[in-house]
Amino acid sequence: VRPFCLEYTDAKTEVFNAISSAMKKYGIPFFLMENILSEALHQVKEGVKAELQSAADSYQRKMDEYNKSAD
Repeated sequence: VRPFCLEYTDAKTEVFNAISSAMKKYGIPFFLMENILSEALHQVKEGVKAELQSAADSYQRKMDEYNKSAD
């Protein structure tokens, strides 16, 4: 199994390369790319909120089940 830190580094490099490639391909200047990335970051933050809520809900269900079975 490949360590997650190596997967993370590869993903990060791939994202940076994709940004650079899109900027070159479409002639997007930095001041416009900033807006695109801000919108992308907003979408990521919304995904984070959903993931955290899902994890909290799942944990609470498991704790409720555990507490119910312990009674």
